[in-house]
Amino acid sequence: MNKSIYDIIKEALVDGKLPEDFELPKLHAEDEMVFADGALDGIMMYHMQPSEISDEDRELMIEAIKNASDHEFEIAEGLFHQLAKDNRALSIAQTLQDYIYDEHREELQPGNLYEFAIGLIELSTNIECVKYGLLILDTLIIQNEELKNTIRTLALSDEFTLYCVHIMHKWKNGNDEIYEVAKKVHGWGRIHAVEQLRALNPRYEEIKDWILKEGINNSVSPSYSALTCWKNVNLGGILFTKPTREEFLYLGRNIDALLDEDAVPGMSTLDKRKEILLKYLEQAQNFALTGEEYEIIYHIYEYANEMDEKEVYEEAKKQLHSMNAKTVILSNVKKGLCLDLATEVGIDVKPHVLKLLKDDFKNHNYVCRYLAHDKTYRSMLLDIYRKQLPLEEIKNKPSTTVGFGEEYWKENALDFLLQELREYPLEGMEFVEVALQSKPIRTRNGALTVLQHWVEEKKQPLSEMASNFYSLLNELKEIEPNEGTKKMMHKLLEGRIVFKEEPTTFSQEILDILSDAISDVGVWQWWFTQDDSIQLEFGAVQLYDDTKGEKEPHSNTIALRFSNNAFAMFLDNYDEETNWHTQLANDELEPLELD
Repeated sequence: MNKSIYDIIKEALVDGKLPEDFELPKLHAEDEMVFADGALDGIMMYHMQPSEISDEDRELMIEAIKNASDHEFEIAEGLFHQLAKDNRALSIAQTLQDYIYDEHREELQPGNLYEFAIGLIELSTNIECVKYGLLILDTLIIQNEELKNTIRTLALSDEFTLYCVHIMHKWKNGNDEIYEVAKKVHGWGRIHAVEQLRALNPRYEEIKDWILKEGINNSVSPSYSALTCWKNVNLGGILFTKPTREEFLYLGRNIDALLDEDAVPGMSTLDKRKEILLKYLEQAQNFALTGEEYEIIYHIYEYANEMDEKEVYEEAKKQLHSMNAKTVILSNVKKGLCLDLATEVGIDVKPHVLKLLKDDFKNHNYVCRYLAHDKTYRSMLLDIYRKQLPLEEIKNKPSTTVGFGEEYWKENALDFLLQELREYPLEGMEFVEVALQSKPIRTRNGALTVLQHWVEEKKQPLSEMASNFYSLLNELKEIEPNEGTKKMMHKLLEGRIVFKEEPTTFSQEILDILSDAISDVGVWQWWFTQDDSIQLEFGAVQLYDDTKGEKEPHSNTIALRFSNNAFAMFLDNYDEETNWHTQLANDELEPLELD
């Protein structure tokens, strides 16, 4: 018999909380997109329009509730399992709770519903059914301390925090309960807990201090909680008085998160954003700043430039180009930090990047882009890759895996180099040869893309430009398992010297994953045209980023550019004439939800 979800969570607890790498078991096919615990519900809340339950599923839900009320628990559980196949609990939460609490409270048996819901949350092996149980309990009064402990335990999983904190909110000292949960969760659970948390007496100062220091710290993106934290404890009030050195550090981090509006609105929603940014820059002159804080000023500088806030822009620029700033930035460059900022203020980062690659190649190989465009440094870069990357270990039987994760660090390092080699025909040929024989699709496709660029640049078919690659591809095409990759090979073998008309150089599997990531959870936030190309920019796309550490938030914005006489046609069903597409292109419209 499979363990219940509750037992899995309970048995995984260490010192009253879950390990940071804990994940609920998920059934999925190889290379299918798998979301972190709580991610789908979080994305639905922040980035998707509420969906309406179908009439057929509403009847199924009602039948399940009625059977639970009539003590037909086995039938009710089967019906909820059936409902869970097509309906996430969050999508029907309001409908379910309205039916129980507002529409049929007098007809249903609360005692039976209470007993049934406890059974679901403690015994079910279905994640959505556990949530259904929590939704039912949220309509009832909970006095039992043992049941409260069960809910406290479930709240420690990011998948269930959202549902549990809503229940806790109604308890005596509910705010303190939510505070204790917020301190113990780190992903989407912390975002939901912080959203419900208030700095209230008798623990006002303690909670306020925690929200200032920890409220935005989560493994998803600080931006989700930045606005909530800013408003809930009046961080603006601290900024406009006389913040301590420690307060200034955390205020800066919150402002930085507010500036990142890829996922959710932040700084743009504040009425006095210009005054806030100028005050931060004014306060910055009272402290010896760190590299992190100069990065924040750099982001203010970029934001002000984009928003045409000239006064903010000029002040930020002045501070970034000061001698103090350059000294601090340079010290951070030597650690692999502030590289873009250093380039902006005129610091040559190449010698320091070279040393980083020599000293710690595994953790800094992504910085190769800072060396690739200088001929002398490019030669040294290739030498480092030859010494540091075990090329023979990368050669492997081709598979359909995309190749994410620690086990593919060598292939990931090679991917970064391949991106730079596109511009330099016949340089680093051994790396391309190894990549063609690697396990992950994306590494093989990356190598093929390099060959396409080289062929186009040299205006020679592959057979003439590099006969060794031509022979190798003839062999590899026979064992290539991926049709998209095989097509790329065939085009090179056919003697093509132009590939720009091709819509993509990615495999179909990767495109399907990308399409799902964008259309299922993303928002369309911007677009523009230039010459014969069109670019679409999407936000709230949870993408893996090789350059980020395991606990660092990853990027959630992606831009796709369509070139070579691309065109766009907008179809809508508005009754009245509207210029929504122009407004979106001009950043005058909120991001559009996608389906």
